[in-house]
Amino acid sequence: MISILATDIHDAFHQLLFAFVDKDSLGNPRNTYLCDIDSGSYGKNNKEEYQQRLQADFVAVEIEYPETRPLGVAFPEWLGVPPVCSEEQIESYFASYLMNPTITDNEDYTYGSRILAYEYYEKSGYGHILEGKGVFTSPSKCTFNQLEWVISHFKKYPNNNHCYIEIGNGTDLLLSHQSCLKGLDFKIVNDKLNMSVYFRSNDLWAAWPVNIGGLQLLNEYIAQELGITTGSLFYASSGLHIYSMYFPMVCMRLGLDEDYFGLHKDVHSTYAQCDVGKI
Repeated sequence: MISILATDIHDAFHQLLFAFVDKDSLGNPRNTYLCDIDSGSYGKNNKEEYQQRLQADFVAVEIEYPETRPLGVAFPEWLGVPPVCSEEQIESYFASYLMNPTITDNEDYTYGSRILAYEYYEKSGYGHILEGKGVFTSPSKCTFNQLEWVISHFKKYPNNNHCYIEIGNGTDLLLSHQSCLKGLDFKIVNDKLNMSVYFRSNDLWAAWPVNIGGLQLLNEYIAQELGITTGSLFYASSGLHIYSMYFPMVCMRLGLDEDYFGLHKDVHSTYAQCDVGKI
């Protein structure tokens, strides 16, 4: 297990990186394990993009001052390592993804659709029609703005344990791409808005900085609506990982030998760009 207390997002990211590469006196990883991917993103079912991943069994992080600017994680230019994200990417992720309920033709959902237009069924609709793989389809299907409800509820009841925004749901198991982010919990503590987030799976190198930066902006949006400031950001995941294609970049950033991770001979280790923040 990795447990970290960090001052800001930049500090948390680098503490996580060092925790991921830490080894004992025998050269064995202290906090992570290298594994094949049987299914999912870059799994064995996709031979052209097959990767291994370095994964922690559980990660818990408290960021005391997540509002510290810049939100983006930057590296010294002399390292020659491409930045993992920028302020513009974080702002775009917040405005265009988290705060946008629109679903395109090739998407089953987005985080924004779950936050702002969560689909549910009236009680009268349950059990009327059951089709396919257990999916309810009935005229009682509705949408619900969870963000709007949370803000309204806090204004009436500042001290409550109800303000939880659900991102994942049971029917995600039927999808080819389940939601990585599962839920957002909010508490007002000492007149500051704390946020707790849980990720089923999360790419530390290519997605974590944008995810956390964007979620901090979401927390700031809610806090502004309530007339308060943000507090700590608590992060937990049982599937935080680094894909093998990013190992060369991690080694360059931390000054490690290229063979530090001992890649399997069949694994592609070429650095690749991905859809930032959505893994």
